[in-house]
Amino acid sequence: MDDKENSAHAALESISKWRWISGDPDGNTWPIYMDLGEAINRLAMAGYVQPQSIVLKLLCQGDLTGHGDFKWRKYQFGSFFHHEEHEACLDKRQWQTLSDLIDEYQRELAEDGWPFNSVDLEKLGIEDCQKYEWCFSDCRFSIAYCPPEAQFHDKDYVEEWFSAWDIKIRPACLICEDNSNIQPAPVTETSRGGRPLAEWWPDFVAELVAYVGEVGLPPGVGHQGQSEIIREVSERMQARDKGEPSRSQVQETVNAVLRRMRSAGN
Repeated sequence: MDDKENSAHAALESISKWRWISGDPDGNTWPIYMDLGEAINRLAMAGYVQPQSIVLKLLCQGDLTGHGDFKWRKYQFGSFFHHEEHEACLDKRQWQTLSDLIDEYQRELAEDGWPFNSVDLEKLGIEDCQKYEWCFSDCRFSIAYCPPEAQFHDKDYVEEWFSAWDIKIRPACLICEDNSNIQPAPVTETSRGGRPLAEWWPDFVAELVAYVGEVGLPPGVGHQGQSEIIREVSERMQARDKGEPSRSQVQETVNAVLRRMRSAGN
């Protein structure tokens, strides 16, 4: 394997060792998905060079799966198509297209000095659109395609645009169809009663309940608005000198609360 492949293989081993299962004191467990930007930053802190390229390679290979919200639009043969989903698994083909566009840009940059990275999707009503945006720190990317020099009347003329955001990743080898495949640890005399609660946990739950009762849920569906709730509840805890749990420690709980209350119509 070349250095790039060695880096990707080593990074995948490191990523697989991160915490991907969460649980509660009663022994209930569920999978964890990590923000794309957080995963890339953790690899950077571990010393990996160009970790965003490594993660993109693993997504293209299917070693990592990406989940998020997306919108897709296409014009072809005189017809318009569109589709969008929330918290969906992103197709490997979209990651590969992003990778190909980045490689093309870098190649043209080396050859010509400054490539042109925008395209007009006139049929879709999107002008001066970037061929790609790879905003991994913001957990989003977009791609746009139209054959160069093509005309509307050409039989192979096509316009396509795809945008995904709120992207989270997880090792594909750990994906399961549902939580039934994840078995909690057996209860023994030494483990009976579950894992001890963190000292800040009761205060976090109290502030979360108080916040939702006073302010209500933020607009959105699924777990949209989680960042706002985590920020507000953390600020309340800080104001009361009750500590400040990290986002990764409370994210799954906040997501579960949002989904449950929204499914109940609250």
